[in-house]
Amino acid sequence: MLVRYEREAWKGRLESYARLTFDHRVQYQECRTWSLEGDGGAWGSSDDPVNVDESDPRVLLEVKFEREIPRWMADVVRRLELFRRGFSKYGVGRSGSWITTRRSAA
Repeated sequence: MLVRYEREAWKGRLESYARLTFDHRVQYQECRTWSLEGDGGAWGSSDDPVNVDESDPRVLLEVKFEREIPRWMADVVRRLELFRRGFSKYGVGRSGSWITTRRSAA
């Protein structure tokens, strides 16, 4: 299974380790060889609004910090009313759910 995505990362200025990462354009492809190149036309997308029948593309936000969440980060989470949820890019690729949404859009 090949997984690719675009990532935008932001880090805190005051903390030794505090980051927000935004992953978008998450794409998957079955891989039957040891190549990391993949087939250019075989990528399926899990966050394309056309494929998932939603008006906005999906974005995966990861909040990363050591020990305690920094105040500024907690404020962002609170203001945006975010909640914790597990997600595995590889797991979604293996489950094949992106294939189903891709086919239904065709």
